[in-house]
Amino acid sequence: MDPRPSPEAAPNTILSTPLVVLGMMTHVLRQRFMAANQGVPVLPWSWSPVLEDTGIFVESGYNKELEARTTRPGIWVGQLQTVYARSSIGHQDQVPFNLKTSMELHHIFGHTDVAVDCTSPNHGESLMLGSIVQDFVQMSTFLIQKWFGLREISDVLLNRTSPFEYDDKLWNTQVQFRAGYETQWRSMQVLPLLNQIGLTLTTVGTDPVETRQILAQQAFNR
Repeated sequence: MDPRPSPEAAPNTILSTPLVVLGMMTHVLRQRFMAANQGVPVLPWSWSPVLEDTGIFVESGYNKELEARTTRPGIWVGQLQTVYARSSIGHQDQVPFNLKTSMELHHIFGHTDVAVDCTSPNHGESLMLGSIVQDFVQMSTFLIQKWFGLREISDVLLNRTSPFEYDDKLWNTQVQFRAGYETQWRSMQVLPLLNQIGLTLTTVGTDPVETRQILAQQAFNR
């Protein structure tokens, strides 16, 4: 299958926070386990958006309130840690700065360590799930980067199968990898701007129409 964004997804969505990365990976893994995307051989589980009908849970974060979690296999997408690099400014020797507005433009790379818990009451089933998730993420790395705009995906690590820390009735095989993405923001000194607005209001008087026109013109000039 070719992992792609949902047709209902907003076209201007940017992978710029850990939560967006987790939501994207949850969506991709749900696509992999949908009955319509099963390959050969057919997997013994298929995901459905209806909890009563699904053969496997694929959720963002472990849901302790889900009673059926101990009776069916589950894939729980979570995060470990996130780190941001220093501001990236290419070959410039300073952050881009607008002298007129005192606005600085910042652009950095973020990295989030994604942890996918593959749980099952059966030891072998948990190991099989973890192996499938590892293979799928590793083999789909370039497609995921292409369609979702990730900067990079590291090598995918498959950990040993062990009792699940949140439920001793379940076995867990954790899959880990690091997702890299870009994020940006801008900062501006607010106090000089507020002082300028106050000075403008004092100068133009109390005519609301004239005040709005002058403020709009000043905003346009910036």
